[in-house]
Amino acid sequence: MQLPVCARCLGILLGFFILGPVISIVTLGNMYLSLFLIFIMCLDGFTQLITNYRSNNIIRLLTGLGFGYALFSIIIHMIVQVIRLIN
Repeated sequence: MQLPVCARCLGILLGFFILGPVISIVTLGNMYLSLFLIFIMCLDGFTQLITNYRSNNIIRLLTGLGFGYALFSIIIHMIVQVIRLIN
């Protein structure tokens, strides 16, 4: 079945809208983990860009999930810091 978005983009959307809120119910998240997950996706993407390496859709989906969660976590962390700063 053909999807209208690529595997990595689907992972980013699922990570941001589903995985991020679900995990944030339990914990606020770790900034270092978020930066690591962003680094992993960038590493996979740039490795494909500059070499002959091609990741499969599972790896793209997983790195996208991690990036989507990390993006959500960083945004929530920034919102919490602004609220603390205001109060």
